[in-house]
Amino acid sequence: MSSQAPVPVPYPEFHPEIHQLPTNSLSLAQLQLLKKANPDPKGRRQQMGSKRSQKAKITIFWLCRTADEHDHPFAIAQRNETEEVCRAEADDLGLNYVVIRQGLHDTRNLTHEGVPVTLYDRETQRWQTVQQPADWHLTVWMGKSKNELLIQGHIFVAWDGQSMGAFCRMKNPIEQRKFLVEGEEPLAAEWWCLTKDEPLLKEEAQLLAA
Repeated sequence: MSSQAPVPVPYPEFHPEIHQLPTNSLSLAQLQLLKKANPDPKGRRQQMGSKRSQKAKITIFWLCRTADEHDHPFAIAQRNETEEVCRAEADDLGLNYVVIRQGLHDTRNLTHEGVPVTLYDRETQRWQTVQQPADWHLTVWMGKSKNELLIQGHIFVAWDGQSMGAFCRMKNPIEQRKFLVEGEEPLAAEWWCLTKDEPLLKEEAQLLAA
């Protein structure tokens, strides 16, 4: 077996303040095949209201294991807070479907020029992605529906010092982000497209529409 890992092409960054939402999408089923991500049999699907419109609904789908009604109240509270953070982020982006790939965690892939660094494990005979410390965050896919997912990324959170285990969306990342690589901007959320197509700048979109 080759000891050379395939070199993937990095996904384009998506910045909602300057980019239009991507037009090319992938479905949840396509992503599960692509990422080899099987949903937990006890996965949760929850619909939540949107502040944009009374008619709009935001669906939260847990691809990973989460608390159910028989778990400890602390775990249920963290599940509910996770869903509220994701709902608020989706609402701000004008999206209606969130897939939670990984709940609250404090590590992320080590990357070089936007590409994850991997090491070959001779015992398992598999390539393993190298991890590094990170600020606490959620890893999600987002889009308009389960058949039209557009972006992937991390939503960073801040702990509530007044209530044990409580957290909310990070509001002041310049002060609250601690684990930054050289040249990285301290953002409260970071996004990439789900396809390799570059997102259109809003200025470009306005010129095309004129």
